[in-house]
Amino acid sequence: MDVIKYKKSRKGLHLALGIVAAFLVLIFFTWVFSNKNQPSLKRDTLRDAVVTRQPFTVEVAGSGHLVAYGTGAVVSLSGGIVRERLVRAGAQVENGDILLRLENPDLVAEHEDALNDLYARRAQVEAEKLQLVTERTRFNSNLQRAELELEEKASELEAKEQLFKSEMPIISRLDYNRVVVEKKLRENTLANEKLLLESFEKSYKAKLSELQYSLNTLENRAARLQRRVNDLNIRSPEAGIVQEVVFHEGDNVNPGQVVLRVVNTEKLYAVAQIPGYEIDKVQVGQKALVRINQENFTGQITRIDPEVKGSTVDVDIELDELPNRYRVNTLVRATIIVMEKTDALVVSRPANSRENAVNNVYVIQDNYAERRAVEFGIGSINTIEILSGLESHERIVISDLTDQVKQAERIRLR
Repeated sequence: MDVIKYKKSRKGLHLALGIVAAFLVLIFFTWVFSNKNQPSLKRDTLRDAVVTRQPFTVEVAGSGHLVAYGTGAVVSLSGGIVRERLVRAGAQVENGDILLRLENPDLVAEHEDALNDLYARRAQVEAEKLQLVTERTRFNSNLQRAELELEEKASELEAKEQLFKSEMPIISRLDYNRVVVEKKLRENTLANEKLLLESFEKSYKAKLSELQYSLNTLENRAARLQRRVNDLNIRSPEAGIVQEVVFHEGDNVNPGQVVLRVVNTEKLYAVAQIPGYEIDKVQVGQKALVRINQENFTGQITRIDPEVKGSTVDVDIELDELPNRYRVNTLVRATIIVMEKTDALVVSRPANSRENAVNNVYVIQDNYAERRAVEFGIGSINTIEILSGLESHERIVISDLTDQVKQAERIRLR
């Protein structure tokens, strides 16, 4: 019995060993098959980066140039032929300096005719005013005489009435009635003189207004022509530097044409061309660093152009301080600070990563890189903020991977 049991136990041992060996072979082939389907990359061909927590600044940069406030255009208010050009491009001028002299004989003659008409009309107006004053004096004299005659006749009537109404009338009724009638006539005369004077006063004021209006019309015409004659000397509207002279001696200039450009170099601002795909980050009021000829100047955004020109957008930057040695169109390099954080979770920007969106990245662990969904925030050219999905000190792949590799959940690193 003991011998038989011993043989059976050896057969069971062999069976168990066979099962274990088969299981190991199955695991081996499964591992081999899975490794064949799993992409692998050489570690030294990949670029990676470590997640860190640090101060984070997002900047947007662009090139541009210096611009003067205002157009600097000097417009001719008169027309004529350029007789003399007193300045050239680059000349320093002060406010009120004569830049060009025009000549226009027809305009000068028209102004002289206007002055002659004005002087003649002034003399005529003075004569008509004197005549009106004389007539007014006559009407007033007639009124005063009528008042005195009425007063005199009233006194006479009062005396006649006492004599007629006494117990023994001294005068006849006929004589008394005559004085009553004469007083009534004097009253009517006074009333008529008052009406005549009131009517004259109304016409007097209207006539004076008419005379003054005709005189003002000629004065305004003469003054307007005088300004046009004065404007034949084209002056600088402000202190600055002559940027461009459009017309030269002998050229014909029409009113309203730009003849020169004078820019005030004491107050310039920068215009930077920012890439259109980054303009959404830029806001009015943000700080900017402007580099001009190896010098740095601070400023802030004052305007963002509403249109895209080519692939960029113009952004105006008001400089805090700028020496007046710089000129219009000097090239600048502007860096706009769109965000500053003293503590942020950041990483070097992976290839083709999208800001403010969830991205798939590969996190390196030992000899593998596993795909993980990570939410990125705002980013700069080389760095991007991590909102969720990664922790400090984790390492990720930042190389640009092929579409086939990106399909894998896991990448083996050799």
